[in-house]
Amino acid sequence: MKRNFLPAFPLTALAAPEDRGSAAAPDDIPARQAVALAEELLRAALAQQQPAEKSRARQIAGLIADPPAKALSIAMTDQLFRSADPCRAAEGWRAIVSRFADLRGFSGLDRAMLRVGSMASRILPGVVMAAVRWRLRHDSRGVILPAESGPLEKFLTTRREDGLRVNVNRLGEAILGEEDAARRLGAVLALLARPDVDYVKK
Repeated sequence: MKRNFLPAFPLTALAAPEDRGSAAAPDDIPARQAVALAEELLRAALAQQQPAEKSRARQIAGLIADPPAKALSIAMTDQLFRSADPCRAAEGWRAIVSRFADLRGFSGLDRAMLRVGSMASRILPGVVMAAVRWRLRHDSRGVILPAESGPLEKFLTTRREDGLRVNVNRLGEAILGEEDAARRLGAVLALLARPDVDYVKK
């Protein structure tokens, strides 16, 4: 939902096909108008980017271009907040990291930290997992928000004022039985009942 998370694709990729001398068919007009509008919106968004936002956009572009790095990022974001037990969380994290060897989408420092952290988590799972969770929250702070009412309401209010509609995806919470399923369903229904939420992805 944040402007600074627009993909940093070349603007020429959005350009409409060149007119080769023949008039556009009526069915092509809406498509051409949509492409022109998308290009205009992207130009406006890029013009407003701050240096930190440009750096973040480059980082995300690197992850998108490297499927293993993207898959690892998604797996960690989706799974590492499911267990409050640091030993269990560390074991799951090591299993995730071990599945990915060549992570060119990450910097050399990040790759080294993954290797060292994976080994250290066997000895100090609480310390390592706290650091991993902090890094995930820091890197995803623009798109992943606390589920508590206060921060969520503030974000949703801002989006409404910007004229945007919101699709909420509730992350985490492994469902291990009927009680967990009922709690998850209740949380989703509570989000759907909010007047400031348009869609909920369960």
